[in-house]
Amino acid sequence: MRKRIRAWKLFHEIKEDSENFCIYTNSWEKPNREGTILNISERLRTQVDGGFIPDLVIIDTQARFTEGDENKQIDADSYINAFNSLAAIFNSNIMVVHHTSKSNGETLKGSVNFKGASDMDVRISKFGDAGVKISHEKNKDGEELKGKLLRLETVNVGMSDVGDIITSLVLTDWNLDNLPSESTEAKSQMTEDLFLLRDFWENNARQDGDRWVFNRLDCIEYLKSDCGWTHKKAVQETHAPNKGLFSRLWNNGIILKPEPVGDIPKKGKNAKPQDYLWAICNTEAEHLGFLGNDL
Repeated sequence: MRKRIRAWKLFHEIKEDSENFCIYTNSWEKPNREGTILNISERLRTQVDGGFIPDLVIIDTQARFTEGDENKQIDADSYINAFNSLAAIFNSNIMVVHHTSKSNGETLKGSVNFKGASDMDVRISKFGDAGVKISHEKNKDGEELKGKLLRLETVNVGMSDVGDIITSLVLTDWNLDNLPSESTEAKSQMTEDLFLLRDFWENNARQDGDRWVFNRLDCIEYLKSDCGWTHKKAVQETHAPNKGLFSRLWNNGIILKPEPVGDIPKKGKNAKPQDYLWAICNTEAEHLGFLGNDL
C-alpha cells in the first residue's frame, strides 16, 4: 500500500501528504465481533491529530475483517449490521471489497444477503494484460452508471538497498472519445477492442517501414493466456473478414490491411487458423496513443 501511495503521488506530482486519508491495518479486530465496533471507531477518530471523521470507509476485504461463515445467513447479517453501524457512527459511506466465487467468477461469494443489502454494486475485473474493466452491476437509488476502462501504468518509486529499481502501479484513464461510431454501445465496444489491441501491441508489434505489424496467431495466444478467452472465441474474434475483434477494427479503418501468411487452410476439423500479418501505419498508431515511450 505504501508503494501504491508513493506511485500515485509521483505520477500526479503531489508533494504533500493528505490529512484526510489514513490506513487502519488491525484486521484482527473484527467489526462483527461484540464490542469491537466502538473500539474501531474510537481508534479511527484518533488516527489524525485533532480528530478524524471519514466520509468514506473502505473495508478491504470483507473476508479479512469479519469472522464467521460467510455462507450462513446469520453470519452474513452480522457483517451487514456491523458495516451499517460503522456508517451510522461516522455518517459516512462504506465501501466493501468482496470477491466473486472461484467456480464461475460471476456471483459474489457467500450469502445472497450481501447483494440484497448493498446500495450499489460495481464489478472490477482484469482486462487484458495491463487493464482493468469497471462494470456497473446495481444502483438501488440512482441511474445506471457507464462502464469504464482503466490502464495500469508502471511507476518507478525508488531504489532498493542493492540498487534494484522498485516499481508500483497507478490506474489511468484510457478513453477514446473521438472514435467514429453509430451508437454508444458501438463506441464502448470499439474502446474495448482498441484497449485489447494496444495492450497486446506493446509487447508484440514490430516496425516494418512506415507501419507497425503483428501476427494474428500471437494475438490468439495473448487473448487465451492474458484475457482468459477460450481457444474457439479467440480464433473467431480474430478471423478476417468475419465478425469479431479484427473485423470490427478493420471495418472502422483502424487496422489498415490483413495480409495472409502461408496457405489458406482447408475447411473441416483438421483445418488450422489462418495466419494473418496485420498492419497499422505510424500516423494512425500515434493518433490512437499506441506510440508511447515503450515503442
